[in-house]
Amino acid sequence: MSGEISELYEKLRVRLLEVYERVKAEYTDPVIPAPAGLREVVESEERPVLLYFTAEWCGPCIAFLETLRGVARKYAGRVLFYRVNVDENARVADEFGIEYIPAIVVLVKGSVVYKAYGVAGRENLEGKIERFLEMPG
Repeated sequence: MSGEISELYEKLRVRLLEVYERVKAEYTDPVIPAPAGLREVVESEERPVLLYFTAEWCGPCIAFLETLRGVARKYAGRVLFYRVNVDENARVADEFGIEYIPAIVVLVKGSVVYKAYGVAGRENLEGKIERFLEMPG
């Protein structure tokens, strides 16, 4: 009987861990707020970095965020996605020459390789990211 309980316990433990990982992945925002010292982080990062310039009051920004989250989940571990609130980080927005929001800036090895304003379709954005991943190091 003790062996059966242990086996049942182990199956339940494994199943609960699977559910936890799935829920965590679904509800953890993959587009993380920009850290302090963003420029240093971006310059030292080997992976491409996508900066999403936004604001809490920006309707198109809010609408596009779900698309961006889906893309970020797809490229998790291969591309870093940072959300930059222009109201809280005006200096960073100025540093990258952001004139309108929503805006996306992609950097590879610290250099800007792409900048776009407005919203993009998921397929278009994924196509651009694939190109940046293929860039020689």
